[in-house]
Amino acid sequence: MEHNAPPAAPEPRTPAKRTASADAAARRLARSEELRTRLAACSANLTPQQQRACELFVATRNKVQAWREAYGHAGRKNVRDYGRACEVLNLPQCLTYIRELEAIAAANILLDVQALLDKDRAIVEAADHANDLSRIVYTSCRHCHGIEHGYQWIDLGEYLEAVTKVQDANAERRERKVRELPEPDDRGGFGYDPSAEPNIACPKCEGAGRMQTVWADTTKLGPAAPLYRGIKQGANGQLEVLTHDVDKAKERLLRAAGVFKDSAADVARGAAAGAAAGAAAATAAAARRVVDEPMTAEQAQRLYLELAG
Repeated sequence: MEHNAPPAAPEPRTPAKRTASADAAARRLARSEELRTRLAACSANLTPQQQRACELFVATRNKVQAWREAYGHAGRKNVRDYGRACEVLNLPQCLTYIRELEAIAAANILLDVQALLDKDRAIVEAADHANDLSRIVYTSCRHCHGIEHGYQWIDLGEYLEAVTKVQDANAERRERKVRELPEPDDRGGFGYDPSAEPNIACPKCEGAGRMQTVWADTTKLGPAAPLYRGIKQGANGQLEVLTHDVDKAKERLLRAAGVFKDSAADVARGAAAGAAAGAAAATAAAARRVVDEPMTAEQAQRLYLELAG
C-alpha cells in the first residue's frame, strides 16, 4: 500500500531587507532616545535653577546671562555675577548635564540630514524638467495658414464679435466727425489654431511665428515639482516663476560627498550663511561617519562644538 509523502514544510519567510538609509535613521533615532534617557537621569541631581542655567548656557553660550535668568536676576549688572555663574556651571553635576545637552543637540542635527540631502538631490534631478514650469514657444501667426495668407479667424463667432466692436466704434466716431475704421474681412477664412506651427512661407511673420509664454498648472508639475519655489508678481503685473538654486544644491551635495575634501566643521560653517536646507545638508560629511557605527557621547559633543563654533 502506497503512502503519500507528507507535504513539505513551507520555507521560513525571509524578512524584507531594510534599506541602508532606513537602518541609519533607526540607529540615529535610537541614539537620540538613549541620550534623552541619560539626560533625565542627570537632571535628577540638579535644582530647578541649576537645570535652567545649564539649558540657557547651552542655548546662548553666555554663562552670566544664563545664570542671571535662571536665578531671577535678568537685566542686573554686577561684576560678581560672573564668579557666581562659574561656580554653578562648573559643578560636576552641571558639567555632566551640559555635556548631555550638547550631545542631544548634535544627535538632533543629524536626524534630518538625509532628508535634506534627498531634497537637494531632487532639486538637481528636477532641473532636467525646467521647461515643465514655464516655457516660451513660437506658434503660427494669424496669417500663417489663412487663405492666401489673409487674417484667419478662429470661428465665425470671433469674426462677428470683431465686426460689432468696429461698428460700435464707428458710430461714436461719426458723431465726433472722425474718419471711420475699416471693418474686418473674412477673406483669410476660419479655423485658426493658436498651437499650430509657423508657416515658413508666411509673408507677415516670415516664418518666425509669434512668441507665447506657457505657464504650467503648479498643482500638476510632476517631476519638476522639487524645482518649483513659488510665483512672484512684479509691479507691472508680470508673473515670474521662482525656482530653487540648482547650482547651490549641486555644491552642497558635492561638499557632503567630500569632493572638496573639506572637514565637517569647514563644510558646516560655510553653509551656515545659506538656507536651512543647505546648512543641514552640509553636515552630511559628518553624518556619514555615523551611518554604519554608533556615535559616542564624546563624538557627539565634539561635532556639536564644531558646528556651533
